[in-house]
Amino acid sequence: MRQIGLILLLSLAYVGCGGRGHIDPTPPASAPAPATPEEVAPPPPPEFEVSPAPEPRPTVEVPRPEPVEPPRYGGAVRVVAGEPSLAAAVARSSIAEPLVPGRLLASWRAPSRPGDCWRLELDPTWAYPDGSRVSASDIVAAWERALRRPGSAATWLLEVVRGADDVVAGRADHLEGARARDGSIELCTERPAPDLLLRLAHPELWHGADAAAGPGPFHRDASGTLVPNPAFARAKPYLDRVETAVLEGDPGLLFRLGDAHLTVAWGRGAATLAAAADAPVVARRLPAWDRTYFLWFEASRRWANDPALRRWLSGTVDRQDVVNYVFDGRGVPAWSLAPATASKPVYGILPDRPLSASSRPRLSLAWDEADPQAAILALRLHAVLELQSVVLTLEPMPRARLVEALATGSVDAALLAHRPAIPDPVLALLGTVWWLGPGAEAERAALVEAATVAAPDKRAERARAVERELLGDARLVPLVRLEAWLGRHDRLAGIAPGPDGVLRLEEAWWTR
Repeated sequence: MRQIGLILLLSLAYVGCGGRGHIDPTPPASAPAPATPEEVAPPPPPEFEVSPAPEPRPTVEVPRPEPVEPPRYGGAVRVVAGEPSLAAAVARSSIAEPLVPGRLLASWRAPSRPGDCWRLELDPTWAYPDGSRVSASDIVAAWERALRRPGSAATWLLEVVRGADDVVAGRADHLEGARARDGSIELCTERPAPDLLLRLAHPELWHGADAAAGPGPFHRDASGTLVPNPAFARAKPYLDRVETAVLEGDPGLLFRLGDAHLTVAWGRGAATLAAAADAPVVARRLPAWDRTYFLWFEASRRWANDPALRRWLSGTVDRQDVVNYVFDGRGVPAWSLAPATASKPVYGILPDRPLSASSRPRLSLAWDEADPQAAILALRLHAVLELQSVVLTLEPMPRARLVEALATGSVDAALLAHRPAIPDPVLALLGTVWWLGPGAEAERAALVEAATVAAPDKRAERARAVERELLGDARLVPLVRLEAWLGRHDRLAGIAPGPDGVLRLEEAWWTR
């Protein structure tokens, strides 16, 4: 039980900021004082980090003091995203609320013996914009919808719940192991699940994530703009509205033109933010949103099934050059998925071509067409391998199609991103390995079994062992880890970033 409690404490990092303690809560005389719920809350958790990250360059970030004036109501924020996933993250963080820790959940009881079920008691104060209360059946129904969506993270997060695989496969309409009972949920698992609370805190399981009107601080109006939820269970948001836009281009220029107030950027976009000294923007590192891009080779396919060829291909990519010239130095070379776990390959790179001079290997390379960083990297790989007489066919595709192609092993190679939204090493790796298809079946099963272990040191050891298996024969080839940077208008305060996919604006406000 003590170990389960430790895992719960780790999950506190998912909320971002539970109160208004980081800014002066006293509004100006012209504004009404925000309501303060009468509750005993834990102290705000430390800033979320998935793992250690490189120190920010002091020549890049220009620190500016946070405002000390009291917060005020009013104004709009425009979030400009270079890719759809960021706009979706802002919307989800605004509309939805996490079940745990300490938001929708009032209390919980873990199983006391094998075979027992968890009991989750809901906080009855949470409501939708129309004033109706969030019910236990609402939450269970949302989980079932998520399980039916192709490519949803719910498929691996909830796979431990009895009957989840039947819902995913369409053999059942309802989760056998999830029962709504008078303001509580009884959750029964297939096997011991000491990490269940961490799974339920994942951003993609926040309640309301698939709706226009959840119990969060904002909801969408008829125009699609995010406006305050009048029934929000905590203090009313300061902002009048939040707009999101997906625009390609120079983020620094958008801040200069007044077209952007908030963004997250990688690569050259991050560089322009950091260099925009004449724009009203503050840029700072956001390590929890860093991404490690890697190649996955489907070993059942021709050419991709040769370990010697894979090890040689890994060595043809000068990772430092890619970081320097493709991503403007905003990253580091990667030899493992988790940072700082490997500074060199665990396999021997073959410096010489393991083929006859007349051979021309042919490989297809797939990636998510909505990921601009992957697209840039794919073009670089194409240019590098062309010089080595390797024919690389580029196949960008929608995420749903990419997930299907990986599941059926119908692509030679895929360019993917490791983006853990959970600090636990087993779940962080499982969220990536889950989608790799038949070639990673053994490693996927090993991680599912490792998730039954409660001791954090044992979980980390198991995760490292699985990653070594994937890296050892160069089926999985890490390339670069890109730094994430948060850019905000210098008069915008109270932004609360969390793990990858969480950017809270309920306490954001304009100064002056």
